[in-house]
Amino acid sequence: MTKNVSVVILARNEEDKIKDCIISIKNSSYKNLEIILIDSFSNDNTIKVAKKIRGVSIYKMDAASIGAALKSGINLAKGELVFIVNGDSTVSREFISEAVKLFDNPDIAVVSGKRVEKNQDSLIGRMYTQRFKNDKFGFVSKVSGNYMFRKNVILKYTELDETVTAAEEHYISLKVTKEGYKIYRINKVSMYHNSKGDSSSILDLIKKHNWYAIGKRNVFNKLSFSEKISFFDQDFFLTPWILASVIAGFYNTILISMVILPFLLMTIMMLIKGYSLDIAVTESVLAYFRSISLYFSSNAASNKVKIEKII
Repeated sequence: MTKNVSVVILARNEEDKIKDCIISIKNSSYKNLEIILIDSFSNDNTIKVAKKIRGVSIYKMDAASIGAALKSGINLAKGELVFIVNGDSTVSREFISEAVKLFDNPDIAVVSGKRVEKNQDSLIGRMYTQRFKNDKFGFVSKVSGNYMFRKNVILKYTELDETVTAAEEHYISLKVTKEGYKIYRINKVSMYHNSKGDSSSILDLIKKHNWYAIGKRNVFNKLSFSEKISFFDQDFFLTPWILASVIAGFYNTILISMVILPFLLMTIMMLIKGYSLDIAVTESVLAYFRSISLYFSSNAASNKVKIEKII
């Protein structure tokens, strides 16, 4: 029996990319789809561009929270399967069809695919390319990129809300695997990511990664002790810095333990993994600031996010 799939696009300030994203979904070989766009408080023409394309239900939130956007999209979805798509990406024509087949296995709760960076001309584009090269396929421990899941499993075992401002893929992964479900990554493209137009300045990257780290802190505080251990195991980019922050807490050697040692360790680990020197150093700097934010930030308050139907 053909499964109903709800495609939920999460977007914020994607006026130059949202059209290509939607068109790629409409061109999918799998046709039993509904398309829902959740706009997270964009201040550009994302909604205006999307409104020109037929067959898309558009909703606008009054705040930027990926947890709230996910929760809204899942609750609005009519399909038994939900496909989460980033607004700055496009989807390959065959991926949805390939992913749906895997859900014939009742043990599989989440399916993702290969990630490809389209922009190779900037530092951030080359960073994503290096990260995506390390993706593994088959049964994996963590969701990444655009991903599809069973709606009933996510509703039952997760508590997505306004406090989950980032790192939702870690949270979902931990919750579904704890319940005995599996995550599968297909060696087919689910996500052509487009970082063109994204700022590559180190200050803007630090701000973005600090915001992401605070989201991780909020997720971290939702987890049980065993899940917290798995959380660190999932995140290669945080491990050296978390260990350093613990050392600093005991020995008050913040400058040494939180800067020099983990920075060198992180850079060496990334070089071993095949990263170029400039990318390894940049990633280590970003991981440092991300871990500082994770270590010192407090859990966010849960402020109710309002959502309005546009079309």
